[in-house]
Amino acid sequence: MSFSRLFQPLLIISFLFFCLSILNPVHTRPWPGFFSELCAFIGVILLLPILWQKKVVVPRILIPFLFISLIPLVQYALGQVFFYSNAILSFSYLFYFWLTLVIGFNLTIDQNKLNGGDSFNLYNFLAYVFIFCGLVSSVMMYFQWLGLAQASSFIMSYVGNRPYANMAQPNHLATFLYAGICSCLYLFEKYRINKILLVFFGGLLLFSIALTQSRTAWLITVFISFFLFYYVRKKSLRLSKKTILYSIVYFIFVSLVLPYLNSFLSHYFSINSTHTVYDRATTGFGRLNIWNQMYHAIVQSPWIGYGWNQTTAAQFNVVDAISGREWATSAHNLFLDILVWCGIPLGLLIILFFTYFYFNLFKGISNIEGAFVFLIISSFIIHALLEYPLYYAYFLLPFGLMCGTLIINKQHKELIIKKIYIIYIFVLSLLGLTFIASEYVKVEDNLFAGRLHAMGNLKSNVELPYRLYFFDNFNQRAHWLALYPKMKVNQQQIQNSQYMVKSYLKPYDLHKSAQLLAFNGYSDEARRQLKILQIMYGLEFSYQSLLDGKEEQVLEK
Repeated sequence: MSFSRLFQPLLIISFLFFCLSILNPVHTRPWPGFFSELCAFIGVILLLPILWQKKVVVPRILIPFLFISLIPLVQYALGQVFFYSNAILSFSYLFYFWLTLVIGFNLTIDQNKLNGGDSFNLYNFLAYVFIFCGLVSSVMMYFQWLGLAQASSFIMSYVGNRPYANMAQPNHLATFLYAGICSCLYLFEKYRINKILLVFFGGLLLFSIALTQSRTAWLITVFISFFLFYYVRKKSLRLSKKTILYSIVYFIFVSLVLPYLNSFLSHYFSINSTHTVYDRATTGFGRLNIWNQMYHAIVQSPWIGYGWNQTTAAQFNVVDAISGREWATSAHNLFLDILVWCGIPLGLLIILFFTYFYFNLFKGISNIEGAFVFLIISSFIIHALLEYPLYYAYFLLPFGLMCGTLIINKQHKELIIKKIYIIYIFVLSLLGLTFIASEYVKVEDNLFAGRLHAMGNLKSNVELPYRLYFFDNFNQRAHWLALYPKMKVNQQQIQNSQYMVKSYLKPYDLHKSAQLLAFNGYSDEARRQLKILQIMYGLEFSYQSLLDGKEEQVLEK
């Protein structure tokens, strides 16, 4: 594919937005990752005009992803998903994942032309983006680690003892840094960087990964090491087994000496104490309890599940029987979440298809480009089996783009999409994104109005400053915050209150819901929610206190 001068700047701007989705320091409530997600979607939308110059080819293996994207909409239509904004957003994430698969495939469909003249090489550009973001994130996390980021407007404030740059989560950062390391290896094999730069960049990124103390990164290290040893034996590479071995030893050494390095540097910098490798390896297994809860939740609703992206609703159903002190917005395992959301029959079909698709990608590796993207894809998947990185657009969309590029190495039956449909998607996407962003900036004002109304203990309905057409979940949240709980309400309000609790398993919501239920004669369910409050947060309230309302002020909203 040859790219005109118009499209090359679009690609550069697109991937700059992907970079901004990783490096963005703004993470504010009620949706902390909104601006990062927005940048990731803009990055994909700006890729679409590149497909206007030719017929768009869609491998038939990608068609099931389109059907999967419709599941949240069907579940909402059946009353299983609580809010239409959640259903539409879930559909959008899945649809755009399919779209990135198509984009990645079409941007690499004619590799001979891609590699000629001034044509754009997607593999090289992906690698440069990962390295750039990885190095900048490393500098940011060093500032956090050394206590130098407090006054910075460009680096997130640092809480805890595991730096995370602007990604807010150390495990997310560690996985992304491994994408940077894989990119260094790829560029080294393509003679884009020399061995000195490989050692420097690789050493810096490995030290940064060790600094995150991510156990997920340990597993990724094992996988990448075995894969590289296997691939070095299979192919003739510049990378030697000795270099791989030295890298492993270096990573282990840095991980072991990190607490001692922290202790030494604490005399000169404001450094928080850190865990030893032994501490990290033997503590912090909260996800095992979450997995146990999800297993029992699936047993309770094995056929249809709890609705897409409604893991909290599943936890609510079992937490009083299978206790746990952590509010689970995810099962911390992609496959387990799919079973929770869709039930066993449909969930197993989706899991089997994903597994088939992944092994088809592995079979499609025929060159260093394929190996490069497969390593990063696998790193993301390993992380997804222990947490939920693919629920974020800044992981999911680049992941889809890389999967799409790897499909080029295989022979598939294909469908053709006329470019007019891509133009429709482009225009509708821009309009939709603009509308959603314009509504989101009004959300906090509505929530504040709800809190303010509640402070007056008013029994009247709250008048919100804005009518939100898309974010019905936040609209409902504002009304819930404003609701006076010590009064009789109708059945619809009772149901709405349960939607809130099943979406926000927080002390405020549990107590307020229990109080509302008690005043409306649902004593058994009110007592159950008090029990959940005690199990999860150690807060004990008597049933009588719900009717008196004397202790509610200790709970934060």
